[in-house]
Amino acid sequence: MKLTVLTIFFLIGFTVSGQSEKEQITETLNTYIEGFTKGKSELLKEAFYPDSNLHFTDTRNGGDKLRVITGKNFIKNARPREGATARITQIDYDTNAAMARIEIVIPNQVTYTDFLLLLKYEGSWKIIQKAFTAKRNP
Repeated sequence: MKLTVLTIFFLIGFTVSGQSEKEQITETLNTYIEGFTKGKSELLKEAFYPDSNLHFTDTRNGGDKLRVITGKNFIKNARPREGATARITQIDYDTNAAMARIEIVIPNQVTYTDFLLLLKYEGSWKIIQKAFTAKRNP
């Protein structure tokens, strides 16, 4: 009986802990989304690891070149994106590592699909890498 009760408490504790981690990850992602869509550098700085990088393939003019933007430049050049909407489409995590997918639509301009890697350190989740695609909206 004692073993059954201990097992139940362990499973409940594990589930609550898992929910708590997902909520913390979601909070970091929402901070990123608000910072990106509203052009708030201070929120982006809160969401990103200071030495993070952003990667994308530059397909302008028929190109196919890998480009890298430093997180510092990305944060410094934040600007509002009028009418932008965003949604978190996927979160997966294990212990202190996570990945997320976010879709950001800027009407009459572009749709971004962001693939984010996050790590938990010093008690909080931070985005350490971002790869993204951009598709022109009709």
